[in-house]
Amino acid sequence: MATSIYHTNPKNEHEVRSNIVLKYFSKWSKQLVATIKQENLEEKFAFVDFAAGWGIDNNDPTTTSIVTQVLTLAVKNRLTREMLSVIINDKQEEKIAAITESITQINLIETFTFPPFLNFSEVDDSVLGSLSSIKTLPTLALIDLWNYEGVNWNLVQNLVQHGNADCLLLLDYQAIYKSIHKKKKATALLQMFGQRQADQLQIAFKDKPAPHQKERLILNAFEQCLDTITSSDWMSPLRYKFYNTKNKTSHFLFFLTKNKDNHSLMREIFRIESQIIEDGIGNLEFNPNNGPQRKITSQTLFGSMFNLEQDLLRTYKSQTLQIIDIYENHHSGKALVKKNYIDALLNLERKNKITVTRKRQRMRPLNDSGLNDSIFVSFNK
Repeated sequence: MATSIYHTNPKNEHEVRSNIVLKYFSKWSKQLVATIKQENLEEKFAFVDFAAGWGIDNNDPTTTSIVTQVLTLAVKNRLTREMLSVIINDKQEEKIAAITESITQINLIETFTFPPFLNFSEVDDSVLGSLSSIKTLPTLALIDLWNYEGVNWNLVQNLVQHGNADCLLLLDYQAIYKSIHKKKKATALLQMFGQRQADQLQIAFKDKPAPHQKERLILNAFEQCLDTITSSDWMSPLRYKFYNTKNKTSHFLFFLTKNKDNHSLMREIFRIESQIIEDGIGNLEFNPNNGPQRKITSQTLFGSMFNLEQDLLRTYKSQTLQIIDIYENHHSGKALVKKNYIDALLNLERKNKITVTRKRQRMRPLNDSGLNDSIFVSFNK
């Protein structure tokens, strides 16, 4: 039996990040290949990793770079091998050396039409030049905005807004948190947040806020930067949180895209990779101190599903809407997928809190894929 490339019981943040990227790449690339063939488009798409060595432990031979795992997955499909272009960058020489060695050991790696482009440096002109060849191509990009010179908001905006990329942004919270009052990090803070946001963070941190307040301050500053580069045709950013072994916030992953289907795909992957899934609702977090993933049912009245039900009742009191409108208008910024809404509406119907207008079709608790999004739901007064 073939060994799964996924980590079925991830034990650290690197394995969870790997699962997220691999599961997304697998479904995204298969759909791309099918679309390219059906619509007779240019037979090329790209994967870009601007922090290829992040999370690799050179003293632990079991850790493998995400890009190596992506190539190991991609090599299994002939059409993917023919269409995929890969750009790899890291500023640490030993990391690039380890990645290069692991890639050369991949069976059939020489059959890729476009050999992987590897670069050892900050993100420099040679790397930026390589991006020009994929500017209009469907692209998945992994970007660390804090730890690499040459990686900035203009690059992200060009990839997503002016290009055709989906971006996973790594926000190294711990590194930023430790840098707020370091003079040698003043330029990095300025490049990340801009003058006004950087000044506000430094002033706020002088008051020694509580840890959760510090986290909120940094997240608010980062999300305001996101707001400045995004436009109305972007989907709302998705966010996944990681803790370290000291039970403190380590970093975040943000997902940016203009594609509605890709946004839904990553939302579902973030959910299924959550450490705790309560009533089908993921917490979009991983904490290595909390053991393996748990799927639980609320043991109290005020669980995740109950909270969603009550929120829907408050938000849409006395209104009649289609299921798709409820989902589209309510889920932005929340760790929720469409099935969570279907489950909540089924519960509310059983409690006589709503009326569902059906035409022959029944709402099916175990399968929402056949539901008609145009079904109307009336909330009680």
